[in-house]
Amino acid sequence: MTYATEEPPAKLRITCPCGKRYAVPRSVCGRKVRCGRCQRRLLVGTKLKQQRAPAAAALALAPTPARPALDLAPAPALELAPVPTRPVLDLAPAPTRRSSERADRSPYEPPSAASKPSRRRTHEGLFRQRDLAAEGHVVAIGFWTSVWSGLSLLGLLGLCAFALSPFVLLVCLPSMAFTGFTLFMGTKLLQQTNWARIVFGVFSGLEIAHSLYVLVSLTSAGAPHLVRGFVILWLFWLGAQLWALFGARASRVFQPAYQGKRIRDGRTVAFWWSPFFLIPASLVCLGLLSVVLAGARLLSMLG
Repeated sequence: MTYATEEPPAKLRITCPCGKRYAVPRSVCGRKVRCGRCQRRLLVGTKLKQQRAPAAAALALAPTPARPALDLAPAPALELAPVPTRPVLDLAPAPTRRSSERADRSPYEPPSAASKPSRRRTHEGLFRQRDLAAEGHVVAIGFWTSVWSGLSLLGLLGLCAFALSPFVLLVCLPSMAFTGFTLFMGTKLLQQTNWARIVFGVFSGLEIAHSLYVLVSLTSAGAPHLVRGFVILWLFWLGAQLWALFGARASRVFQPAYQGKRIRDGRTVAFWWSPFFLIPASLVCLGLLSVVLAGARLLSMLG
């Protein structure tokens, strides 16, 4: 026996004798459908009394062509794979500063290193990759080259201004041109430019050859040991400068990849701790002290 009930406008609910229930569209009204459980054919109607109408009324109606039954087989169940579980992260709470510590801290106190971890981590890698000692030697050599060249240029300009002689001007102009180029080379050494290092090496090589010639001449002339000692010290100083500029560590400093790291880091090199800065600075201080003492003695003799 088939029971049919009306649902909202679109669906009809039918129940098979085996107990299986279906909701079918109203477009199959008057047709037979097959149960997916017991394979029994069920007639779909809009009302129960239409299925119990007398046989005479059914004979009076014109026979309708048979329509194929719909096979309402249940769809196969989907097998859902289990979702892989993710490891649980142990999120420990960040340590918070106590309110008493915040209250005791002075607003004018500089921030501690712990309050700036990002900046510290940013410079840690570049600090390990940079050779600050080799950079300090190069910058110190460039600094004193610029200082001596600048002082020499000022002296030549003063000589030309006060002499007002064509011969002096003719002699000073080439010297001024060479001194100006040396000043420019020193500023480029401060910026760690490779071509300035090469030119400085050429000039230092020429100076070493000239100093050797002077040393041989002094030795053959029987000059005092003190004079020859100063020349030998000057040769050692020139050799040390060449080592600081053309050694393995200095050659790495002048490479383009290293220069890119130096520009990104942006820190200032403490070149005043380099011996190539301290030794000339000590000699300058001793010279100034000697001039002051000599001037004081001269004034005391005149007075």
